[in-house]
Parts: sequence; C-alpha cells; structure tokens
Amino acid sequence: MEKNFQKDIDSLKNELNASNRTIQVMLIAGITLAPIIYSIFNKYFFN
Repeated sequence: MEKNFQKDIDSLKNELNASNRTIQVMLIAGITLAPIIYSIFNKYFFN
C-alpha cells in the first residue's frame, strides 16, 4: 500500500516535470520568436 502510494507520487512528479519543461520550452520559443514575428508584421502590414 505504502509503496504504491509512493510510486503514484513519483509518477505525478515526473509528469509535472515534463509539463513544466514543455511550458518552459514554449515560453523560450515565444520570447525568441516574438520580435521576429513582430518585425515581419511591421514590414508587411504597416508600410
């Protein structure tokens, strides 16, 4: 009983870590791409 509970907590932690990593990657990608997208928009839509 105790072991199963610990295993559940561990797998929950692993899932949390994975989703945190995904969110971090998305944030970094967004911060990196934002200026590029912004300049493209400026070029084509605000001539």
